[in-house]
Amino acid sequence: MKRLLIFFVLAAVSQANASIVQPLDPAVDGLHSNLGASQEVADDFFLSGLTTLGTLGWYGRYDDATAPPNPTDFLIRIFSDSGGAPDPLGPFFSLATSATPVSTGMTTLDSLPWYFYSVDLGSPILGAGRYWLSIAENDASTPTGGTRDWRWGESNTFGERAVIVGNASVFAPEKGLDLAFSVQTVPEPSTWLLLGTGLVLAAFRRRRRA
Repeated sequence: MKRLLIFFVLAAVSQANASIVQPLDPAVDGLHSNLGASQEVADDFFLSGLTTLGTLGWYGRYDDATAPPNPTDFLIRIFSDSGGAPDPLGPFFSLATSATPVSTGMTTLDSLPWYFYSVDLGSPILGAGRYWLSIAENDASTPTGGTRDWRWGESNTFGERAVIVGNASVFAPEKGLDLAFSVQTVPEPSTWLLLGTGLVLAAFRRRRRA
């Protein structure tokens, strides 16, 4: 029983420190994602149970080497999944925020710098399932179009993403590289309680049989 309790504590700590991580591949160009421009992008992620979202981090760059707005304005949205795409009825979570661009020391093959951004999402609680994250630059000091469009960095894992192009009002799913972002996640206490209860009951049954 003592070993079981130790295992439960370690499992809880491990889950508390879990996160979603899709690292940046600096050699890949990234995708334009700008409000008011020609394209906005969303990428999917999955949760196995009731979960609190903490800090969101992501990577981006511009199509020239001019210093980015500091801080930079973004619109961050989370959608439920609807048939393999973001819910056309709209997001259930939306955050207009500013983030400080931090140089990563990494550059594209054309020597353009990559930046890292992070914000606190305010601890929204989501259930198990598939979701879609959209990050779009929305800074008035950055002209849309031309050589100043912001690009969301990509990872090197092939998966599914969704885009709005031109005047479309909903996201269309497509195959391609995942987008580069990370989310700190913390399972809710009810998840730990259910896990611990199951482990204790299993141990009790084994002792009764013995």
